[in-house]
Amino acid sequence: MDIVSFWRRCCLIVKQTRAPALISSFLWLLLICGLWSMMN
Repeated sequence: MDIVSFWRRCCLIVKQTRAPALISSFLWLLLICGLWSMMN
């Protein structure tokens, strides 16, 4: 899966569920880990 479409899907889920800060920070952590693994 493309990381851009993955991130858009995550944003859509956050908007739909109005998720608390815990879930959004977890999604940010996933994004950072994904970018880090792509760089290495």
